[in-house]
Amino acid sequence: GTQYTLTLSLFDGNGGEDRAEVEIIVGEPPHVDENLPPVILLDAPAEARVGEKILVDASRSFDPEGTALSFAWTVTCQGESGEKHTSLDDGRGESTAFVLELGERCTVTVVATDQDGISATDQAVIEILLPEPSQNHPPVAVLPSWYTAQAGATVAFDASASFDPDGDPFTFAWVSASDIDFSRTDGAFAEFSVPSDARVGQTFSITLVLQDIHGAVGLAEATIEVVRMPTDPTDPTAPIDPTDPTDPSNPTDPSNPTDPSNPDISPVPDVVISILMPSDHASLELYETTPVVFSGTSEFAEDVYIFLDGEREPSCHGVPSESGRWSCSVIMTPPVLPTVHTAVASSQVDRDPIADDIEFTVIPVQVPGPPEAPFYGGASGGSCAQTPVPSSHGAWLAMVSALGLLFVRRRRG
Repeated sequence: GTQYTLTLSLFDGNGGEDRAEVEIIVGEPPHVDENLPPVILLDAPAEARVGEKILVDASRSFDPEGTALSFAWTVTCQGESGEKHTSLDDGRGESTAFVLELGERCTVTVVATDQDGISATDQAVIEILLPEPSQNHPPVAVLPSWYTAQAGATVAFDASASFDPDGDPFTFAWVSASDIDFSRTDGAFAEFSVPSDARVGQTFSITLVLQDIHGAVGLAEATIEVVRMPTDPTDPTAPIDPTDPTDPSNPTDPSNPTDPSNPDISPVPDVVISILMPSDHASLELYETTPVVFSGTSEFAEDVYIFLDGEREPSCHGVPSESGRWSCSVIMTPPVLPTVHTAVASSQVDRDPIADDIEFTVIPVQVPGPPEAPFYGGASGGSCAQTPVPSSHGAWLAMVSALGLLFVRRRRG
């Protein structure tokens, strides 16, 4: 055969040099009697997630004899439930795609065949990752917080307005904190029978528990207060309720300082209640149905009731602390347009007399995308901090700060 010499010379620019030589002999090509199998060059990802579309590619494969190749693809996935073997019916080309449905590790197998029927096989192993976790929000229980009923009456609860911010299904559970059984529970609806021997002013507490499919829990609590049975004072046969000191037909009780007919008692001081938050003429920004917190101070009041927009039934009820601070919350839904509301405070469940009143505006806000944490309200002219309630409630309440956020201008009714 022909012989060639290849020389490589190197110079460093300072007079130094070096050389290397190699001899090349060109001979006759070897005679191949058999057909060589295809050479497969497979490209596949090392890991992927369940539900993700995976592309595997063998387009760089070739046949030594230069003939065209055909391909067949299969996927075998192994997991806790065993092994699943899948043939890709549309996997006839040099590349294919599929979606992972299960398993912890999947093996992709490709078989390349030349025109003479000679085949070669190659495999790629793909580790399966869990789906990306998404932020889950607890369901929101929508239920009035205060009810009044007479002894022996039945109270009906309706929580059908409850919802899950993520659209997940959720369950209802009704719990009595007063060791009194519900007479009926049916999903979002329940009934509670007030004992016939309940005293006027006695209260019973119930809790609604919502749980979504991810285990997140939302709570709502409600109180039922027993009120006096109505009587006709002109009816001499009308029964006297000895447990109700406000019943005018009851005799004077010298031991009861609240009995107005007792001549030996000191006058009861006037009740003073102030609504501090929201302040008068405040603007509340809401982007979803959520509790709005009312709070303030009181003197000589055992209870504080908030009535919205002229309603005769209380919207929420607060019990003042020893320092006179009180608070309660009302579920409100953002309107289509800014809406003005009124709120009055009273120490009486029938609203009279009114101790204080305010006017405020609810402004709907569109929030792009789900927030990292629920944000239930804000005030114009400032930002509002997010305040978590105890974890047992599984929800967030945003309390509108009266300092620096709302401009206070009080008015008295």
